Formats: sequence, structure tokens, C-alpha cells
Amino acid sequence: MSDPKKLYRQIQKIMRVTPQENELIKQRMAYHNFSNFNTYARYMLLTGEVVKVDYSELIKLRTEINRIGTNINQLAKYVNTNEEISLESYQSLQDSLSEIKQMMNNKIDKEMSLTEKLLKERRG
Repeated sequence: MSDPKKLYRQIQKIMRVTPQENELIKQRMAYHNFSNFNTYARYMLLTGEVVKVDYSELIKLRTEINRIGTNINQLAKYVNTNEEISLESYQSLQDSLSEIKQMMNNKIDKEMSLTEKLLKERRG
């Protein structure tokens, strides 16, 4: 074995994993094209981080907006059957829904961009 004083990395870290954890590590190494565990572990320990991003409120908002759209479509069917609302009123509802959807999509895109930017800054 070589002299530890000549090694660039002189400190050794030892860890234990379950067989299931070991398989998961192997899968992730293969996915990221790492063939050497030491290199993969060092990379993940030095640069990897767990970031939890909660988009649940935005997802709920999207669901509600889609429900509103469904209601508008049901209203349109009723209007076509009974002709009790003007086409202009219906079109106004559709335009409002489209505007809300665009605002929501812009907000989601902005939040995702900010998250990606934050992750890139953290990685250096």
C-alpha cells in the first residue's frame, strides 16, 4: 500500500449501507455515469443537496382554474341549448379564464426559474 503522506486525499471515511441502499446507490451511479463509488460519493457529499420545493398551492390553484374552465364549458352548453346568455358574455368569461391561466402559468414558470437559479447559486 502507498504511503499516506503521498496521497492527495489522506483522510478516509467509512460508512455502512443496507443491501437495498447499496442497490439504489448502484442505480444512481449508473444513471449519472459514475463507475467509481469513491468518486461518486465524494461528488455527492461535496455538491449534492436535498432541496424540497413545495408547489402544492400552485397545483391547487391550477386545479381550481381548470374546474372553472369546466364550469364555463358547461355554461356554454346550457347557453347553446337555452339561448339565455349572450355570446359576448360567454366570450368575456372565456377571455377572463384565459387571462387567469396565463397569469398562473407565468407565476409557476417564475417560481421554477427562481428555484433553478437558487440551486445553481448554491452549487457555485
